[in-house]
Amino acid sequence: MTGHGPRGARRAGGTPGAIFTRFTLRSLAANRMRTVVTVVGIALAAGLLTAVLASVSSLRQGLMDRTRATDGVYQLAFQYTDAEKIDELRAQMGEHLDRLAVERDLGAAPLSAADAESLGTFLGVMGLPLEQGGTAHAAGDEAFDVTRMPEATEGRLPEAPGEICLPSYLRGQTLTGGASSVGDVGSCAVSDGAIELGSRVTLALGRRVAAGDPSYSFRSGATYFEGDESLVDVGSPRTYSVVGFYDPSYASGNVALVCPEEGAATASGEVVSTAYLSTTGYQSSAQMSDELAAIGVDSFQSNRTLLMYQGLERELGVTQSFEMIAATLAVVIMVAAVSLISNSFAISISERTRQFGLLSSLGASRRQLRRTVLTEAAVLGLAAIPVGVCLGLAGAAVAFALTAEGWSAMLGEGVSVGLVVRPGDLALAVALSAVTLVVSAWAPAARAGRVSAVDAIRSARDVRPSRRLQRAFARRRGAMDDLSADGSRPRGLAARLGGMPAFLARRTLDVSAGKSRVAAVSLAVSVALLVTAGLIGDYLGASTSYIDTGSADLNVYVTPEGGFTGTVEDAPVARMNELVGEISKVGGIERASAIATGTSGIRVDPAYMSADALATFSERSSYDPYGTPEGYAQAIVHLVDDATWREMASELGVGGSEADPANLSCVVLNAVDVNDGNTYGTVAPLEPGVERLSLLAEPEALPDDQWVGTTFADGQAVYGVLTVDDSEGTVLVATPEEAGLGEVEVSVAACVDDLGDSFPAGASLLRSANSVTVLMPERAVAASEAAGAVRNFSVAYYMDVAAGADDVRALSDVEETIAGHDDLVVSGSTNLAELARESRSMEYTIVVFLYCFTAITMAIAVANVFNTIASALMLRTREFAVLQSAGMGRRSFRRMIVLECADFAAKGLVGGVALAALVNVALFQAMSLSIGTLAFDMPWGHVALSCAVVALVLAASALYALRKTHAMNLVEALRADAL
Repeated sequence: MTGHGPRGARRAGGTPGAIFTRFTLRSLAANRMRTVVTVVGIALAAGLLTAVLASVSSLRQGLMDRTRATDGVYQLAFQYTDAEKIDELRAQMGEHLDRLAVERDLGAAPLSAADAESLGTFLGVMGLPLEQGGTAHAAGDEAFDVTRMPEATEGRLPEAPGEICLPSYLRGQTLTGGASSVGDVGSCAVSDGAIELGSRVTLALGRRVAAGDPSYSFRSGATYFEGDESLVDVGSPRTYSVVGFYDPSYASGNVALVCPEEGAATASGEVVSTAYLSTTGYQSSAQMSDELAAIGVDSFQSNRTLLMYQGLERELGVTQSFEMIAATLAVVIMVAAVSLISNSFAISISERTRQFGLLSSLGASRRQLRRTVLTEAAVLGLAAIPVGVCLGLAGAAVAFALTAEGWSAMLGEGVSVGLVVRPGDLALAVALSAVTLVVSAWAPAARAGRVSAVDAIRSARDVRPSRRLQRAFARRRGAMDDLSADGSRPRGLAARLGGMPAFLARRTLDVSAGKSRVAAVSLAVSVALLVTAGLIGDYLGASTSYIDTGSADLNVYVTPEGGFTGTVEDAPVARMNELVGEISKVGGIERASAIATGTSGIRVDPAYMSADALATFSERSSYDPYGTPEGYAQAIVHLVDDATWREMASELGVGGSEADPANLSCVVLNAVDVNDGNTYGTVAPLEPGVERLSLLAEPEALPDDQWVGTTFADGQAVYGVLTVDDSEGTVLVATPEEAGLGEVEVSVAACVDDLGDSFPAGASLLRSANSVTVLMPERAVAASEAAGAVRNFSVAYYMDVAAGADDVRALSDVEETIAGHDDLVVSGSTNLAELARESRSMEYTIVVFLYCFTAITMAIAVANVFNTIASALMLRTREFAVLQSAGMGRRSFRRMIVLECADFAAKGLVGGVALAALVNVALFQAMSLSIGTLAFDMPWGHVALSCAVVALVLAASALYALRKTHAMNLVEALRADAL
C-alpha cells in the first residue's frame, strides 16, 4: 500500500524535490503561450539591461580614447629643473607608475618689435616629448602617446641636434634684427631670408620670468604679459636648420620644436622640464596628488577629462549624467520587467489554484509549494537570461557597427566607438535580471504557499471578497439590495448609465479589486516605458543641439592686404555686396552670402533685460557677465549682405521698411552660451517684446590699457570703461554716462532663438559665450552713425554648392576669384558640407540608438499589456459561460468587457502619466548635471502617443481573449474548468 504525501512520494520512486520539479516542468509545457511570453519578457529585460550597461561602457571608452588621442594618456604633469626629481617619482610611485614622458623647455627668443606686431613677441623652443623607460606599461594604452606628439604639416619633425620645426605661420616670413618690445633686450631671432624648408634661423634663448619675482618663470610659448615679465639668462645665439612646419595648439602657443637630445641653450644651461605621467592602481586623483606632494611637488596640471572618464575625478557633470541616466533606465527596465513577469506568475498561480490545493491536501508544505514557483522562476531564468544577455550584446554590437561613421564624426581624431564588453557589466546585468526575476516571483510564490485544499474544492479563491467588499456586504439588509423592488432591473449609477452590462462590470471590478489594480499598474508601467523612450530621444537631441552648421556648404575668411583697421571701411566689409555678386558667378556656386562680425555695446530698456538669465549666467558661467540689470550689454554684431538680409527677413516674417537692407534695423538672436567647464547650455538674455535697442559708440581716444565692456564690481555686474588694477584686478573707470558713450537707436525687427533653415551660418556659430548676438544689414550700417559703433571685424563669405558640383574645385575657384583683388587675402576656409555630413551622421547615430531602445521598450510594454489583459480574461472562461447560460447576449457581453477595459485604461493611463513624470524628473536631473540651463518640460506629445499605443494594445488583447473564449461552447467551458 502506497502512503500519501511526501513520504509516499519518496517510496513511489522519487524525492519530493524531483517530483515538484517535474510538476513545474509539465506545467510550463502545458501552458506554452504563458511560458513563451514570460521567457520573452525576461529575455527582453536582460537584453535591455545588458545593452544599456554595455553601451554606457562603450561610450565611456570611446570618449576616453578620444581624450587619449587629443591629449595623450597622461593623468598628471609637473615642472622640475632637478633631474633627481624623476628618480624620487619612480621611488615614490613604484609599480603604480605606468608611463612617463619628459618635455624640455629650452627657452624663448624675443622677436624684433616690427616682427612682433604680426608674429608675436616671443618664439619659444621646446624639445619633443620623449617617453622614458623603466615603467610598468600595465594599462595597455601603447597605441596612444603619453602627451600628444605634434605632427608636421610640411617636411618632418627634428631628428638630430641643430634641426628645428617652426610654427606654420612663420612660413614665408623673414625674421629681422632690431630692438624688441621686451625691455632693453634686442631681437634674438633672425632668419637668412624668407623662411622655407632648408632655411636657417638663429636664436638666442633666455628664460621668461616675472618682473617682480625672478623665481617664477613663464612657459616659453605663452602670451606676452607686457610690464609683468622680463627675459633673463640669455644664452649665445645658436643656428638651426628648418626641416619642417607644424600647426601649434592654443595651449602650446608660439613654440618651435627641436629634437629631445638638443642641448641647453640658456647662459646657465638650466632647462625647465615637464614630466607627464600615467598611473594604475589608484582609486582617485587625490591619491595621485598625495604621492606628488610626498616628493615636494605642490603645483601640477591634471588631465581632468581623462581622469573623469577613468572614474578618478568625480567633480565633472558629464560622468555623473552618464551614471544617473544609466541608473534611471535600469530602474525603469526593472520595474517594467517586474510588472510583466510577476503578472505571468500571478496568472500561472490562478490557473493552477486547484493543482496547488490538491498538492496541499496530499501533504505538501507551504515551503514546498513556494519552492515550486521559485523553481519555475529559476528554470525560466536559466533559459531566458543567457539568451537576453546574448541578444543585448548582439543588438549593441549591430547598433555600434551601423553608427560607426556617426561616432567617428562626433569624436574626431579617427576615433570611433565599438562594443566594449566588460565582465563587470555582464555580471551586473545578470545580477539585476536575477533580482528582477526573484522579486517578480516572490509574491506569487507566497500566494501559492497559502493555497489550501478548501480552495481547490471551491476553485474560487480568485474571487474571494476583499475586506472592503465584506464591509459593504455587511451593511446590506437583504440579498436583493442591488436590484429594484420588483427584481427586474439593477440599481446604481453604473446600471442607470449602461444597464446590466455596466452593472456586472462594476460588480466584477469590485469583487476582483486586486486584479483590477494589477491590470491598472501594468498599463501604467507600459505607458511610462513608452514615454521614457520618447524622453531619451528628447534629451539626446538636447545634448547635440549645438550641432548647427547652417545651410552653406563652404566658407572663406577674407582679410585686407594690410590687415584690418577695425571699421566698416575695410575692403572685405565695404565691398561685401560686390564680392557676393562675383562669387555667385563662380562655376558650381549656387548662392553666395557674406557675414562681417564685429563688436559693440548695446543698451535696451531694463524691463527687457532678463533678470533670470543674468542670474543663471552669473551662477553657471566662467565668463564675465554679458549684461547688467540696467540694460547695458556687450554685443556681437553680424553685418550681412543685401540678399541674405532680405531672405532672412522673409523667413522670420519681417516686412515693411525693416525688410529693406537700406533701412537701419536689427534681428536679435536671443541666446547666449553658458559654460563653466562642467556644464553647458544657453540662456535667453532679452525678454520677448523688445522693440528697440541702442548701439553704443566708444570714446574716440581711449588709453591703451582701457576698454569698454562688462565685469563684476562688488558682486554686481557693471558696464563701462574698464582697466586692470594691480591689486584689485579689472575695475570700472567710468560709467557709460561718465564716459559719454554715444548712442545710435535701432529698431528690433525680430527677437528669435533660431534664424531659419536657409541662413548660411548656424546659430551655434553666430552666438557668443559672453555677448548678445545682433544681426544687421551692412548697407544700412555703413550709411548711418551706427558705422562708428561697430568695430573689430572679421569677414566670412559663405557659398552653396550646386547639386553635382565638386565642392573642392568650387572652393579653389572662389579663392582664385578673391585673390584677383590685390587688396584682399584669403586667410582660411572651411568645407561646411563635410561638417554637415558629419552632423547628419551624428543625428543618424542618435536615431539608431533611439529606435533600438524604443523597439525593445515597446516590445516589453506590449507583452506586459497583452499578458495582463488577455490572460486575465481567458481565466474567466467559466464565468463567461455561466453568463451566457443565464441569457446574456453577445452585444451585452462585449459592452461589459469594454466597460471593464475602460476602467483599467482610465486608472492605468492616469498612473502612467504620474510614473512618466517621475521618470522625466529623474532624467532631467541627470541631464542637468551636464546641461546646466536645461528647462524642465512634460512631453505631452509623447504621453498622448504612448496612451494611444497602450489603448490599442489593450483593445487587441481583449479581442484576442474574447475570440478564444467564444471559440468554446458552454459545455466545453464548464468541462475544461472542471478538468
